[in-house]
Amino acid sequence: MKLSKSTINENETNTFIRIVNVPTWKGNALVLGEWSFTFVMWSIWVYFIFPLINLFVWFFFGKNIYTSLIVSHNYEYFIVLILDNLYLIFGIAVVIISWAVYNKMRFSRIDRRKFAPLCTPAELAQFFKIQEDKVVQMQKSKEIVMKGKFINR
Repeated sequence: MKLSKSTINENETNTFIRIVNVPTWKGNALVLGEWSFTFVMWSIWVYFIFPLINLFVWFFFGKNIYTSLIVSHNYEYFIVLILDNLYLIFGIAVVIISWAVYNKMRFSRIDRRKFAPLCTPAELAQFFKIQEDKVVQMQKSKEIVMKGKFINR
């Protein structure tokens, strides 16, 4: 028997505990930090991709590239700009690859992960003071709606 929703009643109270992912529970500082970081990263990405967009547009307007680079003798500056960007990209790649190699050499043989011990449905049922078949039923369902107070501490 498949259930899309499991409901557990305890003492038939009107309190509902619904386990959902609620983004509004984030604090203002966290939201501001996420938006600021996202804005900065997009700005950096646009800054580095803009020369490629320029190059793409120049391919469609070949006359403009000829006029702006060859006739006005600006191709030296253009070559310097391309080389500077290539050096920057190469430098970033070297840093990231070096960091990855260092992490692999340092941490590849070490397993520091500690997993929580596995819990049986019987132990869960005992903890929540419900029947074991209800625990199994909840584990198989997608959404769980719980009524009442479950953890008494």
